[in-house]
Amino acid sequence: MKNKNLKGLYAITSSNLKDEALLKKIRELLELGINIVQFRDKIHEFDKKLILAKKIKKICENFNSIFIVNDDPLLAKEASADGVHIGQDDITYNEAREILGPNSIIGISCQNDLNLALNAESLGANYVSFGSVFNTTTKKNTVRCSISQLKSLASSINLPSVAIGGINKTNLQEVKSTVDMYAISSGLFEENSLEEIIELVKNLKN
Repeated sequence: MKNKNLKGLYAITSSNLKDEALLKKIRELLELGINIVQFRDKIHEFDKKLILAKKIKKICENFNSIFIVNDDPLLAKEASADGVHIGQDDITYNEAREILGPNSIIGISCQNDLNLALNAESLGANYVSFGSVFNTTTKKNTVRCSISQLKSLASSINLPSVAIGGINKTNLQEVKSTVDMYAISSGLFEENSLEEIIELVKNLKN
């Protein structure tokens, strides 16, 4: 099952790229061996997002990679995504599971809170995320999660865990041994050249 492959670099798309540039970048990342792509779009309406999500899904299928939709299980269902990632202020886990069915991946943001993570585990979530680990420009008003907190949280649960927030090639090593996945958005889609991304992926594998 695809949720057995919840590990490694977890790419979160940027809303700042035009469609073709975004799709091109996703292909490049998957060609480098990145296994997970989350479609995050806080700008466009549902119909526009659905068109793009279906295109991303097709690309991910070609690479047998995991395709996750941010926030919206209805969009995930319509796009035939592998799952959804939800925050504490989004739809509940049970509502998302009812929409997507038993075989879809559901990840839950748990900030720096062990109780949230343990609750997500008890509900049946497939993974949880912790962060923001570093300063990030992708999201505003984030809750900080220190490296020491991250280690403690990840070791206290029996679910795959994701570190998120400000991770890039310069600080990846700090979180690499503590969690199963490392979520990066602007560092992959906006800031780095392809050569720098290749270096980042190499750092991940070392």
